[in-house]
Amino acid sequence: MRKQFNNWFGAAFSKTDPALARKVLKYMHVDSWECGSQNWSSNFAAEFHKRRGYSLMPYLPLLAGIPMESASRSEDVLRDVRTTISDWWSMYSIKRWLPVHNRTAVSSRPNVWRLPW
Repeated sequence: MRKQFNNWFGAAFSKTDPALARKVLKYMHVDSWECGSQNWSSNFAAEFHKRRGYSLMPYLPLLAGIPMESASRSEDVLRDVRTTISDWWSMYSIKRWLPVHNRTAVSSRPNVWRLPW
């Protein structure tokens, strides 16, 4: 988001009257989260445990599509995985937009799946 802003909005703000740019440039639309399967990182298991209160490790086969225990439990765990990913997206991407918004008054309009607010 920062690179997109700096290379487009930032250039527009620097090449025109900033007051005019603030009137015209109101929103940066973030189309969608299209980067394939982003469901793991070096600290995902620890963050999952911290946020959800149980270890994801026994349920790793679920991430490969293998049901475990019961359909209900499998869905519960997968929902927790999706919620954790969504929480991270919110925390590490969208909320980082706030300083840019506060500096320029340009708002972000994200088109993402399941945010907590």
